[in-house]
Amino acid sequence: MAHIFTAEGFHVMVQGFFLWVSLIVALGPQNALVIKQGLRRHALGAVLTVCVLSDLLLVIGGIAGVDFVVERAPWLLEVLRWAGVAFLLWFAFANFKEARNPRGIMSAGDNSQSSSTDAAPNPSTVTASSHKTNGSVPMSTSDQGEMAYSTGSPVATLERTSTEVAVAKTSAPASQATRESIRKPVLAAIAMSWLNPGAFVDGFVMLGGMANQYGDLAWALGIGALAATVIWFPALGLGARAMSHHLAKPAVWQKINIGIGILMIFIAGRLALGV
Repeated sequence: MAHIFTAEGFHVMVQGFFLWVSLIVALGPQNALVIKQGLRRHALGAVLTVCVLSDLLLVIGGIAGVDFVVERAPWLLEVLRWAGVAFLLWFAFANFKEARNPRGIMSAGDNSQSSSTDAAPNPSTVTASSHKTNGSVPMSTSDQGEMAYSTGSPVATLERTSTEVAVAKTSAPASQATRESIRKPVLAAIAMSWLNPGAFVDGFVMLGGMANQYGDLAWALGIGALAATVIWFPALGLGARAMSHHLAKPAVWQKINIGIGILMIFIAGRLALGV
């Protein structure tokens, strides 16, 4: 491996970097998902992690010669091709569905925050209900305070218990909703990465085939491709996140979703036709 870190090895790394960049910069389903999650400012880190790790496995597999397995199981690419077509059509439908409801396109975290706020108990209501007495003479605030202090603070205990029960009931659904909202983009990222036959062609055929021409410097080509992956996806996602404030209008979100939906249908058509 020492010969990789030489002038010749560095030259091959640069070639691998630009080769892989030329293969992954095209606006495909994976990049479209990263852009969308960056604009939504939601689950971006999880989606980037899935995309980067998936590409790293593709690069390592291509350099290690996994194309040997693919050549002996051509039906695997055929299964992935039609699975990818089905998933891309579903993803296009989901984007068109979101475009019909502009309010639902905004950040997924907004809904959970607003729902938890709406469900929070009203302290004034709890206090008022706790201060009711059964006696015919109403008690003053000072008398209530003295009574609470002398009897172990039953009013405060009642208020605290009511609040804790209410918070306990609302915090669990909120955290569960957050996990659910993160799970969907992560599953979509996994599907976009592994149900795309083009990714296998790029990693196992294009990169793997070129790596075989470099002999002992094949892993230098792979290191360059790995560097391209690590740089590209975070730059794409964070760039979209930086632009999210300027693209937060519902009308803009409608156009973005419609555009992504049309792109997914186009890619699905190319996969189905084998173009």
